[in-house]
Amino acid sequence: MQVDFGAENLPPRPPAATLTVYPAHGQTGVPTDFDPAEELPNPMTGHTLVGYPVSVQVDARQALAVKAFELYEVAPYTPRRALDTKLLTHAVDAETPAHAAALIPVSPLALATVYQVVFSGSVNGISISTWQFTTAPVSAVTMRFASPAVAPGGVQQITLDGLDTEKGPYCLCYAPARLVKSLVHESETRIAITTSTANPEFPARSASPSPTAHAQSHLQAARSRLAGGKTDSA
Repeated sequence: MQVDFGAENLPPRPPAATLTVYPAHGQTGVPTDFDPAEELPNPMTGHTLVGYPVSVQVDARQALAVKAFELYEVAPYTPRRALDTKLLTHAVDAETPAHAAALIPVSPLALATVYQVVFSGSVNGISISTWQFTTAPVSAVTMRFASPAVAPGGVQQITLDGLDTEKGPYCLCYAPARLVKSLVHESETRIAITTSTANPEFPARSASPSPTAHAQSHLQAARSRLAGGKTDSA
């Protein structure tokens, strides 16, 4: 089935210098990464996770001439630092329309960072240029425990909040290791820990906190952008 859409009367052409940009000037909370495999065709073959794209476009009835398109980290970095990017224009990518252009950082952007876009180009000879945006703030990973404590040999369920699984692999660290008999990743964000029964330092009859409570106090969840599969069964 084919469905066509159209309009009898097109709206008036906007001024030639009218530029639609994304992320917008002054925008905050901008995502830091993008999976190019989600696009067809893939604009960044050979890359698994890249920076969030920056795009510009004008009215589809006009052609955009791109002279320069660059992305810089501005704050907290001094002086500003240029990023390695790939420029997509109609001249080099048939999937990019003549009235638009995109800039894709080769690596994910940093959190809580101000970026400046330096763009120079023209629409029908009228020059246009630059803006900036800020990425999302750093978000800490926290843990919730199903029970305040469990008996030796019991199972404690831990839920990780604030974990961005799209960032890829993460590492789970716990100490002391002797307090944990086994650890199972039930899902991307939920873990089941079975406590050890053989623990001479903290016997079951002791008034000291339970082994699970000690394990909880030392448990740390950390994420890392590693290439490949997840670590520690994550």
